[in-house]
Formats: sequence, C-alpha cells, structure tokens
Amino acid sequence: MGGEGHILDMINRMKYNEMIRKSRRSRYQKVKETYLKIHLKSNPKLLEKKMSNEELILFRKKLKRELMLDRLKSILAATISIFIVGGLIYIIINQLE
Repeated sequence: MGGEGHILDMINRMKYNEMIRKSRRSRYQKVKETYLKIHLKSNPKLLEKKMSNEELILFRKKLKRELMLDRLKSILAATISIFIVGGLIYIIINQLE
C-alpha cells in the first residue's frame, strides 16, 4: 500500500502535539499557582469562594466604580492627546504660511 508512511507521520505528529499541549498545560498551572500565591497575600478573602450578599453588593459597586474611573481616565487621555496633536498641527500649518 502507498499510504503507510503518511499515516505513520500523521500518528507521530498527533503524539507530538499532545505532548506539547500537556507541557503547556503544566506550565500554565505553575504560573496560575504563583499568581494566586502572590495575590492571596494581599487579599486573603480570595480563598473564600462564597461571599455574603452585602459583601457581594459592595464588591460589585467597587468593581463598577473602578471600571468607570478607568474609562474616564482613558477618555481624558484621548481628549488631551487630540488637543495636543491638533495644536501641533495648527502651529505647523501657521508656520508654513
């Protein structure tokens, strides 16, 4: 038969790809564990998977506030950048005339 070499090659590639996936998975687990160790030192409540209703409401409010502040900072930075670029373009155009 003419396809044995191709089939063997395909099987070997599948084994190799599975090996790569397993190595990446173990590397991901190590990074995840290290990340959690660092952040659990600063916030031990992350170990608790269940929160009371009051804590959950406070957490959501805090998260919304932080997201809103991040959006406002981004909008402010974009606005300032637009004004600076616009001002530079205006100066350059007036210098050329």
